Amino acid sequence: MKIVAVLLIKNEDLYIKKIIENIIDFSDEILVLENYSTDKTYEIVTDLAKVESKIKVIRITDAFDTHRYIEPYVGTNTWIFRVDGDEIYDKEGLVKFKKTLMTGCYDGWWNVGSNSINIENINISEGTGTGYLGMMTALANMSVLKEWHEGRSERLIGTNRVYIDSFDKNKFKLNTYPVESFDQSCFRCLHLCFVKRSTVDKETLQGRLNPVELSKWYRSFLPIVHIVKNAFKGDFSFASNYKIATYKKGKKTTIDISDFLK
Repeated sequence: MKIVAVLLIKNEDLYIKKIIENIIDFSDEILVLENYSTDKTYEIVTDLAKVESKIKVIRITDAFDTHRYIEPYVGTNTWIFRVDGDEIYDKEGLVKFKKTLMTGCYDGWWNVGSNSINIENINISEGTGTGYLGMMTALANMSVLKEWHEGRSERLIGTNRVYIDSFDKNKFKLNTYPVESFDQSCFRCLHLCFVKRSTVDKETLQGRLNPVELSKWYRSFLPIVHIVKNAFKGDFSFASNYKIATYKKGKKTTIDISDFLK
């Protein structure tokens, strides 16, 4: 069984080094799809690749053309670890979780999710973060697939999956721990969805667009999509409230994040 981390990133220079360092021991390979950042992200990830043979950096021009990097693993004994530039995993927790994963206890599942906290505010000096508990769809099991061809599509996005005959469709998605057990979870991450992640970012209440939303194709339709959605709510602005609606749910909580920043 092999674990291949696949990152899709753009302008992540504040946290990308920590993000990658925290997943190195968990991953057998790390494929970094770097979407021509305008900050120091590319320099940081290429410097890491020079000293860590697991890391391969590929510069991409189109985030919608990244699924093809997943397809060679379809049908193999591989877990694809989906990591974004706003996800800092618990390094020591991952090492513990890998031992469980390698026992094969999740081999029949298609998706295995990690616990997360959607961070609204982070205080590095105090080692605390405030946000909302949730779950990330983190691991995809390539061994339960016969084939998966999507053409032009984002990494791990699409509906053309063909499962092996023995796949139990009741095992589509598993969260390894109850959401409320974040502190006890080994498989958990800080989701920095509302936090400034680049030296070229402006801080906004709605959070930053992801690499797909920043693509030229998406941006050309983005204002139309948002104004139509907002109009149904009596709001005639171009703003996107997707992240607020998706990630600011439930009770706000403050946690100790020192384990993630070691």
